[in-house]
Amino acid sequence: QDKVIPIGAADHVIGNPAAPVAMIVYSDFECPFCADFAQTIKQVEKEFNDKVAVVFRHYPLAGHRQAKKAAQAAECAAEQNKFWEMHDKLFADNEVRRMSAEQFKKDAADLGLDQNKFNQCLDSGKFEAKVAEQTAEGQKAGVTGTPTSFLNGNIYPGAYPFEDFKKIIDEELAK
Repeated sequence: QDKVIPIGAADHVIGNPAAPVAMIVYSDFECPFCADFAQTIKQVEKEFNDKVAVVFRHYPLAGHRQAKKAAQAAECAAEQNKFWEMHDKLFADNEVRRMSAEQFKKDAADLGLDQNKFNQCLDSGKFEAKVAEQTAEGQKAGVTGTPTSFLNGNIYPGAYPFEDFKKIIDEELAK
């Protein structure tokens, strides 16, 4: 299997992209474990600040009917610099089981996005290829389910609790 692709221009990054620890997460907005795991990621951000770069990549699972559209909604929001805000909204939608293109458009309105621009983007499937490409790259790197994280290139499949990641990150920082 290939190595995970390093952080690049197409990525959505929280923290400093040049941080000593890169945490690349392949995730699916419709996956319940991913919604829980989003909270773990928030703890990582709080605890480690600019020592960890957190990257979100798309890996919509085939069984999740709204996952691809949700991923595209996040990319459409990113065009208006609201990727992480939409990321949080989509996971909130997941938790109340309210996932649909209509809901994503409502989320965009709630975030104050340019409605026409967002709707056009979502309806056109503009980011279908980017989502498919990230999924394929994830597969090559060994992702088989979500969430799957890579910490400095090492793969950790599953929704690990924060304590486990804290240990791993501390070890990486001590190197």
